[in-house]
Amino acid sequence: GLESKLRESKNNITPELFKQQLQEMKFGKPQAEYLLTKIIEKQHNRKLTDLMPSQPTTVEHIMPQAIDAETKIPETDKSGNPKIDSSGNPIMKTWTWSKYIGEQEKINNTLEIKKLHNDYLWRLGNLTLVIKEKNSSMKTNPFHLKCRAGKDGKGNPKPCYETSLLDINKDILNYKEWNKKNIENRSEKLAKIAILREVADEAKK
Repeated sequence: GLESKLRESKNNITPELFKQQLQEMKFGKPQAEYLLTKIIEKQHNRKLTDLMPSQPTTVEHIMPQAIDAETKIPETDKSGNPKIDSSGNPIMKTWTWSKYIGEQEKINNTLEIKKLHNDYLWRLGNLTLVIKEKNSSMKTNPFHLKCRAGKDGKGNPKPCYETSLLDINKDILNYKEWNKKNIENRSEKLAKIAILREVADEAKK
């Protein structure tokens, strides 16, 4: 398991190289849940089960697994204001993560976009934990709506990182866009926290 791999790495290589391994590793879901939980508990100095009692969490991909799924969002002008049609309704456009990735990385080739997606999907910096029941409504949302989603028709906050109780999610709000550079940046930040937490301690018991 991840615990024994972390223990072996931490005992045999320098902390800096250990951190680099965490940054570049492609995690599986159980590994990601384990490490993200330890990072969150370090940030809050409390057990995750105490922070969110009776609220099971799951791994959330910031850049999602399904990058070709289409989402309808309002068109905006250069100032960020919604464009309105002659009937006073917002003009909607189709949005996909694959197109967004291409724009962010200046890539037009579909195969290159898919390769980047495959290389970074399970990196530490692209992963977080959210309440399981809210994950389905966030999965393929554009990055800006994953960060701040506003309210639904009843005036209740929509699931997003801004309304999370966890610092690991609120910290994502510091990023204006989501791309390879920012995934690498966040991977490094989380790996530093993991090193401080000494996540392999449990494996040594």
